[in-house]
Amino acid sequence: GSVGGLVVGADVRFRGIKVGEVTALNMIATEEGKRRKVRLRAGLALRPGGLGLGQDATVDEAMTLLKDYVAQGLRARLTSANILTGELIVELIELPDAAPAGIVAGDPLPVLPSVEANVSDFNATAEGVFERINALPVEDLINSAIAVLDGVNAVVKSEGANSVLPELT
Repeated sequence: GSVGGLVVGADVRFRGIKVGEVTALNMIATEEGKRRKVRLRAGLALRPGGLGLGQDATVDEAMTLLKDYVAQGLRARLTSANILTGELIVELIELPDAAPAGIVAGDPLPVLPSVEANVSDFNATAEGVFERINALPVEDLINSAIAVLDGVNAVVKSEGANSVLPELT
């Protein structure tokens, strides 16, 4: 799908923790039979320490861990980082019931399996937020606040409050 809103430098998150960032966005032309297709690819730089390995983990150790995670259902997907700006991030999610997949040896880098983006209902979500804001009883809240302030003013200006104030000082 579309990667509009995903930028180089965007976070890659796993269980809510930043484990890397997007390093590149590319379009790749491929042929499937007699049809030409354009695939979108996001390059990711992952920190092995963020995936549960130590900071001094080797590339081979990180690849072994990722292969195990993918075999258990780890997939990459786009998701909204900010509903108002449309900013996207890459989220590594665990889908235990996912169809079997593996890391594909790509040129020049390996390719993680991905699933459909979690942003297809962005417009509906944003519209729903604005509808809820518009439905707030703002005038009732303002009238209640004015009534409270009028009551506070009446108490503060009353003779009883004025006689107590000098004694409080």
